[in-house]
Amino acid sequence: MDELFKTRYHLVSLPLLEELDKILAVQEEGPGASNAMWDLLVQYSGLLQRTSYDVQARVTRMTPEQVEDLQSELVLAAIEAIKSFDSTRFMRLSQVLPGRLRDVALEMTTALTIPRGTLSLWFKIWRAGNHDFTTAEQLAPTLGMATTTFSAISHALAYAGSEWVTIPYTAGRPTADAETHRLAYLALAALSEAEREVIELYYGFRGDHKTDQEVANIVLAPRVTVSKRRTRALEKMRLTLA
Repeated sequence: MDELFKTRYHLVSLPLLEELDKILAVQEEGPGASNAMWDLLVQYSGLLQRTSYDVQARVTRMTPEQVEDLQSELVLAAIEAIKSFDSTRFMRLSQVLPGRLRDVALEMTTALTIPRGTLSLWFKIWRAGNHDFTTAEQLAPTLGMATTTFSAISHALAYAGSEWVTIPYTAGRPTADAETHRLAYLALAALSEAEREVIELYYGFRGDHKTDQEVANIVLAPRVTVSKRRTRALEKMRLTLA
């Protein structure tokens, strides 16, 4: 396989009937099937190489393992296109192969360039639509994602069947962190503005954790006042969550 992506073959253009014969040999799995398959892959090696380069140009810092996985998937897509080629509908493999390779390229590019938070939102919307893509697409704008974005990701992930994406199955479901975040802000809502300011500064809601004296310097109040506000605020928060 490595040879297909590193060797610059002279332009090979099999005559139409010879290409069809080789496709038939592969599909019938006869004695010459392996040689026929290789000849067809060489015939379209330029397309395989170009598709691979396009993905690598779009996705920065791909690891050697990711490049190897990409190339393997492209070859597998080409093999599948050859095996499923319908000579009653098409004359040349070139009529179907580019589309197959584009799908692989789109899936890989999407998986490696779309922020994980966006993918999590996509899965949240997908689940909100009960795994029905039409329904989910209609819901997308109400849940913070443009319809076109949802559709593009859906296509790239081949309806959540992607091998490239670590599916965030917890997307849209409460997690320990999310619940902690919700409860923290519920408790903060019970405080006065002055008390909340002290808590947010002291516990690092606004940058780094600060001491009572540092908070006092910011809010222009005595340190003892800040300490009392913090104690009173914590008690209110405990009562709110009790």
